[in-house]
Amino acid sequence: VLWMPQDQQAGRIALRGALILAGLTVVIEFPIFFRALFGTKVPRTGMFEGPTVGGPD
Repeated sequence: VLWMPQDQQAGRIALRGALILAGLTVVIEFPIFFRALFGTKVPRTGMFEGPTVGGPD
């Protein structure tokens, strides 16, 4: 029974790592996907502000 908590902790760490990796992938890929889908200019920093059409670079 000694290995059980360590296995659970390792599983939890692996799950957390996978979630963080998935989150980073979504954050990185979402603007690219959005731009490809709608053809609008999406600022890299203004992901949550919506697309700016004809805005400054």
